[in-house]
Amino acid sequence: MQNFIGQDLALADFTGTNLTGAKFTCADLAGAKFTGANLIGADFTGANLSGAKFNATILTGANFVGADLTDAFLRTAKLTGANLVGAKLLRAILSFADLCEVKASASDMRDCRINGARMFEIFLVGADLRGASFLCSDLSGANLRGADVRGANFQDANLSNATFDGANLEGATLTNALTRGVDFRWSKVS
Repeated sequence: MQNFIGQDLALADFTGTNLTGAKFTCADLAGAKFTGANLIGADFTGANLSGAKFNATILTGANFVGADLTDAFLRTAKLTGANLVGAKLLRAILSFADLCEVKASASDMRDCRINGARMFEIFLVGADLRGASFLCSDLSGANLRGADVRGANFQDANLSNATFDGANLEGATLTNALTRGVDFRWSKVS
């Protein structure tokens, strides 16, 4: 297991490398490239990953608690079971990513692009998703209890059996969304 804890690795290039279980806790990885890398179980707790590129990267079970992924690129990344609790993902691109069973409660995902993503049973309790786009994404069984999704776009998304209990949905677009079994109790909808 490789240890990069607290290191300054801004703009580093890890393209295509195998870093299974690597430790990047509190590292500065701004603008780093991880495209096509294997980062299963890697730990990015508290790391600066702003502008980092994780396109087509395997991040199954990775830990991003409190990490800054502002403007990061995670297109087609596999994040199944990853932990993004309290992470900052402002304007991040996660289109066509696999986000099934991800824990992302209290995360800041404002203005993210998560179009065409697989998000079965994602946990987004209390997340800030204002202005995010989930166009054609599959959020079946997702938990968005108490989330702020004002102005978010769920057009053509599958929201079957999702929970929006207590969520703020003002200005959200649900055009052609599949909403069978959705829990909108106590939600604020305009």
